Amino acid sequence: TEEVKSACAAARGRIVFGHVRNGTSARLEVNNHPFLIDGLAWMHNGMVVDLETVRPRLLASLPEDLKAQIHGQTDSELAGAVFASYVRRARADNHSGAEALSMAMRLTIRDVVQPALSQQVLAASSGKLGRFGSAQNASSLNYAASDGHSVVATRFRSCDAEDPPTLYLGWPLDDAVEVKGTRDPACRPDSATAKCPLARLGPMSIAARRLWIASEPLNYLDNKESMRVWGLLPKDSMVVFDGASGVTVSCLSEACEARTAAAEASEEAAETAETAEAQVSHHVHF
Repeated sequence: TEEVKSACAAARGRIVFGHVRNGTSARLEVNNHPFLIDGLAWMHNGMVVDLETVRPRLLASLPEDLKAQIHGQTDSELAGAVFASYVRRARADNHSGAEALSMAMRLTIRDVVQPALSQQVLAASSGKLGRFGSAQNASSLNYAASDGHSVVATRFRSCDAEDPPTLYLGWPLDDAVEVKGTRDPACRPDSATAKCPLARLGPMSIAARRLWIASEPLNYLDNKESMRVWGLLPKDSMVVFDGASGVTVSCLSEACEARTAAAEASEEAAETAETAEAQVSHHVHF
């Protein structure tokens, strides 16, 4: 919309957060995202189920000064306070920057979904969530947070059989980055300068100076400079962006790792078949 374009044009800073909210709780100013908690920006697309059961347990885990920073009634702001508490602990253990944010995010998701899990949610050795959840008690946890220097965002749903809302990563067309992923063969570019979104991003770590994170690709076709390469963040995964180290995508669950391994095996088999076909064609011609 024109309002969104105008707001984006006016935004200035190294890291910019924006959120258009379709409220599921009271539509009050204090419930609007992003939230600022303990100096951290926080926002959420999704919903925590059975909040009245979850809320007392999460509140009991918080120090009083963080409880005092919760001004609204949303599950989102409460989760942000839990995240802030884990960032404090990580920093106290001499972790900083993107590392502290990513550690805190994994633990926040564990705490929020714990009541719905059917097994131990966090393996001490791997830090990955195990098999979990049913559609009846599933939460969608597309979280994003920043300390002003680094950004961490997730795409997560606490049910193996269902997908969370979409979350895309975008790179400028002129950024020379090698993005690991596969393109949708049915996609057709919307213009001569557009490129098809990646159908699947895999775990990766790449150098990148700029990154866009959005629920949907944000290409304005009347502006060539705004065209970007977009990739869908996999279900149950996390992206970490730091201006110094670039972009890292990693799995949050064992199910994500299994899907990634299966997809990579399928792609490798397809590449092997293509190579064999090319060799047969070569022998036919010569």
